[in-house]
Amino acid sequence: MIDSSGGLQKEKGMQTRRAIIASLAGTMAVIGSGSAAPVDDSGIPVAKIIPGKPALLDYGDGMKIPATKEAFFTLWEGSTFWLTFGFGIVADVEVAQNMAAKQAAGVMKFLLLTLAFAPNRLLNNGIHGWTIKDPKAHNLVIGELDLPPNPNKAVNDSFLGGGNIEISPLWNWGSSGASASVGMMRQADRHAFTKYIILKKDLSLDDVRKRAVILHV
Repeated sequence: MIDSSGGLQKEKGMQTRRAIIASLAGTMAVIGSGSAAPVDDSGIPVAKIIPGKPALLDYGDGMKIPATKEAFFTLWEGSTFWLTFGFGIVADVEVAQNMAAKQAAGVMKFLLLTLAFAPNRLLNNGIHGWTIKDPKAHNLVIGELDLPPNPNKAVNDSFLGGGNIEISPLWNWGSSGASASVGMMRQADRHAFTKYIILKKDLSLDDVRKRAVILHV
C-alpha cells in the first residue's frame, strides 16, 4: 500500500533527485558545449564533453566539472572567467527557466561576494570550484552587486524530447491502462537548466569589492 501521509512525498522526492541527476549529464553537455556559447574570439569559454559516470565538462586548465548536483552550488573559477549553473523544476516551462536563471545568478552573486569579502568561509574543491564550508545562509556575504548580462539562455527538457519529464507515481495508478481520478493526478514537471558566465575582464574580485553594497558579512 502507498503511505499517503508521508511515504508518497518521500518517494516523489527520491524520484525527483534521481531524475535531476540522471538528466544532468545530457543537459549539462548541451549547455556546456554551448547552444548559446559563441565560438568566435569573444572569450566566452566552450567546454569539451568527456563521457563517463558522471560526464565531465572540461574547460581546460584542470577545470573538469562533474555532472552532479554539487555543480549547481559551486562558483567555478577559470583563468579568465567565472561560471555558475542553475536549474528549475516546475510544471510551467517558462517558470522553470526563470527559476534556473535566478539560481545561477544568485549563486554567482553571493559566492562572489563571499569570495571577495570572506574567503575563509569557502572551500576550494581542487578543480577550480568554490563552495561554502558551512551551507547556512548567514555564512554567505549578503549584498547588492550588479552582474554583467548573462549571454546564455535557459534550456529545458523539450530539446531532449521530454525525456526527463517528471510524472507523478499516481499517474495511471491502479490497473494497467486505467487512469487515476482527477484528484490523484499531478501535472508533469519540466526541467530547465542554464549557466552564467562572466569574464574577469568585465568583473574581477577587485571590481566586486568596489561595486558591492554589503548588507551582511
